[in-house]
Amino acid sequence: MPRLPHPSRSRRPIAICGSLIGALGVLLSLVRFVDSAGSWIVPTLQAGAPWAAGAAAVGVVSVLLAPRSRTAWVCALVSAANIGAALILVAPVPPGEAATGAAAADRATVVSFNALYGNGDPAELLAEAQALDADVLLLEADHDYVARLDAAGAAQRFPYRLVSDASGGAATAMLSATPLDEVALAPEDEMRFASWAADVRIGGETVRVRAVHPVPPLDGRAEVWRDEIGALDTWVSSTPGPLVVAGDFNASAAHPVFRGLCAGPGALAGCGSIFAPPTWAPREWIPPVLPLDHVLTRELAVLDRGAFRVSGSDHRAVWATVAPVGQR
Repeated sequence: MPRLPHPSRSRRPIAICGSLIGALGVLLSLVRFVDSAGSWIVPTLQAGAPWAAGAAAVGVVSVLLAPRSRTAWVCALVSAANIGAALILVAPVPPGEAATGAAAADRATVVSFNALYGNGDPAELLAEAQALDADVLLLEADHDYVARLDAAGAAQRFPYRLVSDASGGAATAMLSATPLDEVALAPEDEMRFASWAADVRIGGETVRVRAVHPVPPLDGRAEVWRDEIGALDTWVSSTPGPLVVAGDFNASAAHPVFRGLCAGPGALAGCGSIFAPPTWAPREWIPPVLPLDHVLTRELAVLDRGAFRVSGSDHRAVWATVAPVGQR
């Protein structure tokens, strides 16, 4: 009668595969502490940090399948290290405060959306913005897209607007229900894609609102991406008072340079954690996989926040309802 293979030996390949996947997870977990962007490789690996914990689950399963295998126990240790690395310095996402403390006139809802070269459905976007009673729209969009929004009725809701002369993905627009004051457009050597800043009155307070869209860290532009977010950090430090900074940052809490925006005195809030809800997908029909779009604030109470889908874009629109701290 032929001898049957020992169960732990027959499952050893599973344990080995689990160990390799667990080791990859540790790499993804730890690389997010590397503050370097010499090439696209580092920021791309950092973006995969939210998926690192999944590799730990594979390691645990391999231990269960081969409990007597030394390789499996090595895998278990790797998985434990993976989980620990994934949780280190994870900033908690503050829960939204009840949106009942401030009167409607004392709050404002800011919506940010990357229209993907104008492919995002303008009628859908406007309908969602109206349902939220939005006050400010920050768009990665050009004059043509704003004209299509106006055709859907946006001009009545948002009569005040700033639209850059750039086209496609390099363009930025700011549409508002109330006047925009102290308007400024960031110089091109600071932000390659247009970036508007303007003052908006919210609950009797002047709030500086800025629309941002750093370049993606691809195609040899990783250093540019890092420099642009660094320049934004410098701008935040030198700009007094309440702030709203929103847009497609092409970054998440897995990237050290982005986490820097929410670190230190006078920093922004809202960077979240590596497990923040994802807002971008490589294809429209794929569920979102990375949290690249954000609404960051300073010296403001965030009453509520969320995201919604707009057909035609690979990005979710993100929004936040804010009020001056003293009027919650």
